[in-house]
Amino acid sequence: MARDYSNDELLALYAGMLQMDSAPMRRVAVWELGRLGDARGAEQLIHAVVGDPDWECRHYAIMALANAGNEDAAEFLRGLIASGYLSQDGQCAAGPIPDALAAHLAEDIEYSAKCCAGELPRPPESADRHGEWWRRS
Repeated sequence: MARDYSNDELLALYAGMLQMDSAPMRRVAVWELGRLGDARGAEQLIHAVVGDPDWECRHYAIMALANAGNEDAAEFLRGLIASGYLSQDGQCAAGPIPDALAAHLAEDIEYSAKCCAGELPRPPESADRHGEWWRRS
C-alpha cells in the first residue's frame, strides 16, 4: 500500500536532494519543488538559481518558482536580469551560460516573475505535457 507523504516531508526530502553531488538528482528536486507548489520551497529554489553549479538545474529552479514563488520571488527574479545574471562570464558556479540558453532563460525569468507576482495564473500541470506544464504552451 502506497503511503501519502505530507508537504513537510516532501519539502525536507527535496531540500536534502539539493545537497547531492548528482546534477540530475538536483534537477529532479527543483522540478518537484515546483510541482509541489508550496511557497516554503521558494527559498530553496532561489538558492538553486544563484548557487547550483549546473545551468540546467538553475533553469529548472527558475521554472519551478512560477508555481512556488511569491512577491518576494518575483522581485528576486526581476532583479536577476538587472544584475547581469545572464551575462556572467564564468563568475558563477555554473560557469559561462551557453549562448543558446541565455535568451530562453530571459523569457522564462520574466514568465516566472509574472506568475509569482500574480500577473499571470499559476501554470497547471498536465500529465500528457510534462515539460510544458509551467508555461501553458
